[in-house]
Amino acid sequence: MQKNKIISRSLIILITISVVSYIGWHVSRKPPIEVEFATAALGTVEAIVVNTRAGTIKACRRAKLAPAAGGQIVKLLVKEGERVVQGQRLLELWNADLTAQHELATQQLVTTESRQRESCIIANNAQRESKRTQQLVAKGFVSSQRAEDAEANAAAQQASCAAATADVKRAQAQLEVNSSQS
Repeated sequence: MQKNKIISRSLIILITISVVSYIGWHVSRKPPIEVEFATAALGTVEAIVVNTRAGTIKACRRAKLAPAAGGQIVKLLVKEGERVVQGQRLLELWNADLTAQHELATQQLVTTESRQRESCIIANNAQRESKRTQQLVAKGFVSSQRAEDAEANAAAQQASCAAATADVKRAQAQLEVNSSQS
């Protein structure tokens, strides 16, 4: 009976030591290495690199380039390995659409400026006409109804001039937006 107690105590101690050892190993182990998978596919060879030595090659200096807008490269102005200076253009992106939008915005600005000049000239003329009509009413040559019509016409033409001025400002803002994109 005593022999059974000794065996059962030994077994409990052995199990306890095993559990504590497993928990300690599990907590202290390093996380597994993350692996990134890639599938090989057929494509064109951009450059051939020959490495006769085992190991990793790292560039001494590396520049990370990211143009403000994505697109197709039209001209590559430097060659690989060529030294460049700050501010030097390295490439040109296709931008025929942006150039066309800029030209369109420029023409729209010219058109709205012309319409603004026209409507403001008509508004100034209507204002002078309204004043002359008021003078004729004071002398009794025309009715007050005619003076009210002339005054309403002058106010409408002034509103048209203000709207045309706002259109010019909008067209200028559109031109600035297009200029910042190209």
